[in-house]
Amino acid sequence: MSSSGRPSEIECNLSLVPLLDCYLLCSTVESCPEVQCDSLCAISAGTLAMATFTLLPLRFARAVSCLARQLGRKGGCSLKGDQLFDIICVGIFACTVLFLKHLNAGAIYFWIKDLTQEFLKLQVIYTAVEMFDKILCSFGVDTLEALSGTCTLYANSTSHTRRQLRHLVSDSLVALVIVVMHGTIIMCQGMAFSVAMNSKRSSALVALLIASNFVEIKGTVMKRFDSSKLFKLACQDVVERFHLLISLLFVLVEEMDNSGHWLPNQDLLWQCGQIFLAEVAIDVAKHAVVGKFNEIRPGVYREFMKDVCERVIASQSHNIHSVMDFEPFGPAGLFLRVTLTFIVIRSEPLSELSLYQWVFRCCACLLSWGLLCSVCAALGFLLKRLAHLYMQHYDDWYNAKSGRGLNMRTERLGSENNLGKQE
Repeated sequence: MSSSGRPSEIECNLSLVPLLDCYLLCSTVESCPEVQCDSLCAISAGTLAMATFTLLPLRFARAVSCLARQLGRKGGCSLKGDQLFDIICVGIFACTVLFLKHLNAGAIYFWIKDLTQEFLKLQVIYTAVEMFDKILCSFGVDTLEALSGTCTLYANSTSHTRRQLRHLVSDSLVALVIVVMHGTIIMCQGMAFSVAMNSKRSSALVALLIASNFVEIKGTVMKRFDSSKLFKLACQDVVERFHLLISLLFVLVEEMDNSGHWLPNQDLLWQCGQIFLAEVAIDVAKHAVVGKFNEIRPGVYREFMKDVCERVIASQSHNIHSVMDFEPFGPAGLFLRVTLTFIVIRSEPLSELSLYQWVFRCCACLLSWGLLCSVCAALGFLLKRLAHLYMQHYDDWYNAKSGRGLNMRTERLGSENNLGKQE
């Protein structure tokens, strides 16, 4: 604390760390005083992950039923723009899941291992994979937005020309290629970690973490950042951590599948935890250093959280991922492969199942999906409710701050008037 009673520069930069930690963990809203950061992180991440598996199939079913009714009336097959977009998105997601399901993870593992032994270092490969992850995620968001606009234009057009159809097909194919590549890159990221974990050198994983995080810090702290660039950087960190969590989960389940065990290896689980915790610590340190060099006050993160809460309140449940510039289909496709692999490990071969077991499993799947839809709807409502609570908290804090500032100015003017009268 300085002699004037104001916090020093070091104290301000240290106070930025818990604010940033709350922002990065919660990813979409700041934690209110009554709610812990961990619970809000589970709500936001769970809503984003489950929307592709719950809300998108429901919207697809609505679009297909509308199309069937129109075909039954023999009045053409015109759809709205959002309905056409939902049908194309389901096709893109299905193709992505099929591609990732048949992609040989072992071939990727040995390809990365051979490259690291003969030509390149593992750190170089991981840095390239991480860079492509950010590029494809950004391109994926823009491509899906462009595809949504193309679907709206095509649906609103009275005469569907061949040019409009070619435009729609080309946008759909570009979106499919980018989403498939994005899911493959996230899988390659997990395989890079798997190569480091299984390396004969015990320091391979530590060297990979140090090299990749050093490159990330070097690429950010030496640049000038304003509030808008810092907000984009924070959003990228949230998305990057989500992708890292999916890739580490993929590594754990693949190891369970190869070993035939129902539970993950404890040593491998501890190494994955170290990787995730190291990523969180590096992100916090990175933002603290960026704030120090660019003289950014901690209060800017309150404005970030206010902006994100406003976007969450204004967004629909099916496009809430756009709040954080998050492309959902690539990670969701890989997560579905992980889930199917885990189910196969824990279940009997399909050829040995009786008819009653088939019926029981189908009913269990439908019941689980219905429960997942209910949980997703509840989490979406709770997320918007927490956003409203934070907006009220922010307004109260801002009004109290404005009132204190007005009182201080009034007291200052009063003291100056008293001094003038005494003179």
